[in-house]
Amino acid sequence: LAVRRSLREELRASDTEIEIDAELPVVTVDATAVALALRALLAAAIRAVPSGSSLRLHALAPDDVPPPPAEVRRGRPPRPMLRLAIEGPFVAPPPPDDAEAGPAPDDASTADSPLFAAAVEVASRVGGTVRIADGKLALELPVVRAMAEAR
Repeated sequence: LAVRRSLREELRASDTEIEIDAELPVVTVDATAVALALRALLAAAIRAVPSGSSLRLHALAPDDVPPPPAEVRRGRPPRPMLRLAIEGPFVAPPPPDDAEAGPAPDDASTADSPLFAAAVEVASRVGGTVRIADGKLALELPVVRAMAEAR
């Protein structure tokens, strides 16, 4: 919620809403990394959707996005990760001739965004990843412990 509040002006200017899934997991993570990476990724997403759009933030199931290739190559069991996705009606910026732009959630323009790059940098510093997969912006950050284990 604090991240959404920090984006209030950008959301208002673009007439965009963020829907947050009530079923997000309760885990212990690096709170600063989550706040910084999620804010940068949401800001990039706000700029990649048409005015008046709605973005949805939800948890990814383990099978929704495959693990990064490096994890598969190492043959390690996957470590616990907080896996979040942002979905929305992403579009590519219009080409120079103003031809109609089509849906492009996997478009390089989103990945080339400085905000996307900032999210990637923050996530990588704590052992996480940010990817564009299956039309979703996916943020994965290591879990320190699940709340059930914290008790």
